[in-house]
Amino acid sequence: MPRVLIVDDEAAIVRVLKEGLEIHGFTIDCAFNGAEAVERVKENPPDAIVMDLSMPVMDGIKATQEIRRLTQGATIPILILTARGEDWDEEAGLKAGANLFVTKPVSLRQLAKELHRLIEAQQS
Repeated sequence: MPRVLIVDDEAAIVRVLKEGLEIHGFTIDCAFNGAEAVERVKENPPDAIVMDLSMPVMDGIKATQEIRRLTQGATIPILILTARGEDWDEEAGLKAGANLFVTKPVSLRQLAKELHRLIEAQQS
């Protein structure tokens, strides 16, 4: 089963994403800020990352940049999932190295489909 790292500072969102993605065949790890996500990638790189933008300690843009600088994080698919849908957010996220930018709300089925697609593309 593909392993996904969910990075979000809101426990309720992490819980919903975790439970929903597990139903769609993923194993889930969690981090509650960007700095924690960078450490998780160093320790045990996931197959994909779902990253929030607004978090304490280190935001999603900075975390994505830091992960991309890591040898083990250079090619991991990163999907930014955020409630903020400003054009500059998407541009900054993609420039930082994210593969896809998705605005909430999104169905868990659609999110799972996008993650499977990103993982398959990276592995081929």
